[in-house]
Formats: sequence, structure tokens, C-alpha cells
Amino acid sequence: MNKNKMVLEMILLGVVAVFIITLMFSMMNGNIGFPIKLGETTEEKVISKKEYSTKKIKYIDMDTISADVFLYQSEGKDIKVEIYGSEKDADKYQVEVEEQTLKVVQKKENNFCIGFCYGNQKINLYLPDTYQEKIKIHSISGDVISKKELASSLDLQTVSGDIHLESASSLKAKTTSGDMKIRKLGNFSLETVSGDIEIDDVTLTKDATIHTVSGNVEIAKTNDIYMITHTTSGDVDIQKNNRYANVELSVTTTSGDIEIG
Repeated sequence: MNKNKMVLEMILLGVVAVFIITLMFSMMNGNIGFPIKLGETTEEKVISKKEYSTKKIKYIDMDTISADVFLYQSEGKDIKVEIYGSEKDADKYQVEVEEQTLKVVQKKENNFCIGFCYGNQKINLYLPDTYQEKIKIHSISGDVISKKELASSLDLQTVSGDIHLESASSLKAKTTSGDMKIRKLGNFSLETVSGDIEIDDVTLTKDATIHTVSGNVEIAKTNDIYMITHTTSGDVDIQKNNRYANVELSVTTTSGDIEIG
């Protein structure tokens, strides 16, 4: 075997060994967990339910681990937060208001877990039409799903969770391996590593960007804009493009396909 190749393999094995050892110690200390959802359970029920006046909330900040987040239309004028899970999950969440910020946090579990760590919680966030303040939702393995038209500025981030939206006027979203599927979208900045991006209808009033590494990008319809695309090994198919438009959409991928129109 070539001497340089042997040295390179030894270095790589050493890096992998250090990573595995560091990961194991972090897990044992409760710094890292791997929550994996394994289907539905009959034990699921409301474990927390709170309502807040929109006059007192100027920002919604949610940090979750494995819980899916659903955004619904509120029947009243208040913001409502419902958390579903089993009784043992009740103390894993913190919901409070600080300086006009509604904070919803799924706490990290300080236990060591090998293999499948069961998680099956969800959070329902009910918003009235009048609420247009900023919403931030960051999750590890939970999905973010909206069942309503959102006028708020959204900041969404997941590691392995998907993002499915009905309609959003302003969106900044990032996933690692999760997909994005959006029916109607205004201004945005989207980024994925291996997830696909699918949008039915785009209406831009200012420049926007989409970047993926190995994910595909598919947009069915856009307003009159100029599109700049680049892919290393994927295919590009654009049906209509106006290089004299005032608004620009930049789409880049490494190995994914780009299809617009």
C-alpha cells in the first residue's frame, strides 16, 4: 500500500475516533440527544394550554427538539399555545412571556440514549389574522407545518424536520436534510443541504435567493422577475425569464435540478 495513502487513512481514522469519543461523552453528559419519532400514540393529549393577548406579544420565539409545530388560524383575537404529549412530557416545556416575547421551549433531556429515543409531542400555535409580528421557530427533528396564510415575518430552521407552509409573505428558512414545500410565497431566502424545495406560486417584490447542495428546486409559477441559476451537475429548465425585470431571483445547487415555470 502506498505510504502516503496509509498516512491519510490513519489520519482519517483518528479524526473519526475523536469525533465518536467526543459524541459519546456529550451524549452521556446530556449535551446531545437524538430524538426520533416513531408514529402516533393513544396517550397523546393536551398537557399545556395558554392564551395571550396580541397586544402583549411583539415576537414569538420557539425552540424545539422533536416536537412538530403546527400553525393554525385562531378563532378569536388571542394567541393560543397548545402542547400535546403524554403526562410525563408536561415538565419538558417552558412557555412564558418576557418583554413582549412569547417563548416556547422544549427542554433538553439529560439522559443517555443509544438507538431509538422515542418522541411524539406536538405544539399547536393559533394566530389571529391581525398578528403580523416576527415568528422564529428552530427545531432539530420536528416538522413545521402551517395551515393558514401568514402575514408575519418567519424565521424557520430545522435539522431533519420538513417545512410545509400554506402561504407566507416573508420567509427565511434553512434545513439540513428536511424538505420545503410551500403553496404561496412572497419574499424569501431559502437554504437546504440535501432537502428539496418545492413552491407553487412566488410573488417577489425584492431580490431573493435559493441555495441547495444536493436538493432539487421546483417553482411552478413566478411573477415577472429575472432568474439567475447555477448548478454543477443538475439540469436547468426555465420557461420564462425577464432579464430587464427590477427583481432578481438567484438559484444555485451543486447536484440538484432546477425547474421554474
